[in-house]
Amino acid sequence: VPFAEIAADLGDLAPIYVGALLNGLQNALRSNQIFPWTPVLALIDRVYQLGNWSAAASDGGDHYSHPVRWAVPRLIDQGLRPAPGSFPASSREMLRSVLARMAADDDRTIFAAREIGVDWDGANAALNSLAGAAVGTLTNYAVWLRRVTGDDDPSVLDGFKGMPEVPALLEALLDRHLPHIHAAVGLDLTRLLALDRSWMEAKLPDVFPADQPVLRNAAWRAYLRHSRAYNEVLPLLRHEYQRAIEELAGLAPGARATETDRKLADHLFSYYLRGFVTLAPDDLLGLFLLKAPATHRVELIRLIGRGLEESGKAFRPEL
Repeated sequence: VPFAEIAADLGDLAPIYVGALLNGLQNALRSNQIFPWTPVLALIDRVYQLGNWSAAASDGGDHYSHPVRWAVPRLIDQGLRPAPGSFPASSREMLRSVLARMAADDDRTIFAAREIGVDWDGANAALNSLAGAAVGTLTNYAVWLRRVTGDDDPSVLDGFKGMPEVPALLEALLDRHLPHIHAAVGLDLTRLLALDRSWMEAKLPDVFPADQPVLRNAAWRAYLRHSRAYNEVLPLLRHEYQRAIEELAGLAPGARATETDRKLADHLFSYYLRGFVTLAPDDLLGLFLLKAPATHRVELIRLIGRGLEESGKAFRPEL
């Protein structure tokens, strides 16, 4: 791959050329080409040291659209995938440094509470913000670390105990109290739960802060709208499901069901079919039928009808 071996010496080039090189390396990885990572990571570290993101703005451009800003996380994510040319285990220390710089990047994609609508889906903002991208990259890094070092270092298979850099950086991101970061964590909640259930359970109050509804809703909507109803998640998020149902009780009788509301009904019905919730008035599905407006109950009936049609099986008489 041209220039990869001398990448460490190219950090002082104009950003547009560095960005083009990093994008070219990403395309090379997609074509299963192999190149040395050490000089490339040294180049990325050098770019972050220079910190000349404002150069784009001084040229009449945009700080956010700087040619290197998005090239870095995209290349890192590509290199973390299980494919030829991916990062070797020896890249861990350099990757840790780059990830720390990514997580601390001055992300200017800030969303004021007044800009977030009733059914704002933070997933798009999360995926299109540098801080949100860092959450996903950290999760990918943890999965990669397990894959490439698990045989030699069993500690990385024991939650985050063998990779303390991951929870430390995730916690630092959450401490910034930005809606799109909370949405990013909501998007990755099921993967983070699979990586370290104890850590995820302990951090739920920070992900869904009771006294900050904007942050709480950003994480909740991103999780609910983009995740399946996994059995392992319900015990941890039962309180959040109940809170979402209780909030429906305050809606007008004919209020239109939002996409988040429809996903809530879908999750509850999925858990019901598996026997994890019941129609009892103090259980989640029964509570939904008692509290939700008629328009929302109609959505649930549609789910039941669709389920009958697709399965061809009879449901329980209580339905």
